[in-house]
Amino acid sequence: MPDVGSAGYLIEILFEIGPTKPAGMGGQISIDEIDLIAWQQNQRVRLSPWECKIIRTLSRDYAAMLFEASKHDCPAPYVAKVQLSDEQRAKIADAMGSWADKLNRVKAK
Repeated sequence: MPDVGSAGYLIEILFEIGPTKPAGMGGQISIDEIDLIAWQQNQRVRLSPWECKIIRTLSRDYAAMLFEASKHDCPAPYVAKVQLSDEQRAKIADAMGSWADKLNRVKAK
């Protein structure tokens, strides 16, 4: 995760409010202005407009990632995407094929 430096308090606020809130069908949506206003009133804190905007943006990104993460082919967000060469793909396919052949021979016995 990248170093957020002195803006780390915004992430703390986001998770204190709750990064998302429930939506229909078991999904999650980002927090809205009402959530931010309620938190500010309860905490007796006044956030600046840019702080509110960043918190809402973080919440939208968090909710979007939750949705993407529910898909079976979603890569982990902390893993760099790697492009395999055709040669690497062929090596992996051959290795998997050999493994499957061995497994099938054992099952046939």
